[in-house]
Amino acid sequence: MRSNGTRKTHRSGAVIATFAVATTLVAAGAIALVYLHALSAFELLAPLREQAQESSLDRLGFTGWWFPALAVLAAPVFEEYIFRGLVYRGLRRSLPTGLAVLAAAGIFAIVHPAASAIPVFIMGATAALVFERSRLLIAPILVHMVYNGIVLSAQSLI
Repeated sequence: MRSNGTRKTHRSGAVIATFAVATTLVAAGAIALVYLHALSAFELLAPLREQAQESSLDRLGFTGWWFPALAVLAAPVFEEYIFRGLVYRGLRRSLPTGLAVLAAAGIFAIVHPAASAIPVFIMGATAALVFERSRLLIAPILVHMVYNGIVLSAQSLI
């Protein structure tokens, strides 16, 4: 309570929103881990596993410090400008929020490798919802950076 008897609801709302985004990111990272494990565990997913192996970072020669820096720092800035700044905003002008979120996340997932479509779709939907709530492009950029960091860390562990 403030001295004039009003409550500080803005700060508690920001804490709840931050917790919700962090929880969603951890969930998306967990889904990505489970998904990567499922690719190696189930024969039905062998074609996706082979595609992922063909495009693996080591095989393509993407080793060293520069690729993780590019994936975690630069790619989210450019991709979020395109997919949330342009695509989502355009869809949002003519569609309700829910449909715009799903459509933008679907387009985002389509332009990524098939092996990562499900976790990328979830991350894209989360980024669109965060952008819708904050109206700041930096918010989905940070979501994307954290997600890419989780996925790159997971790939190095598996």
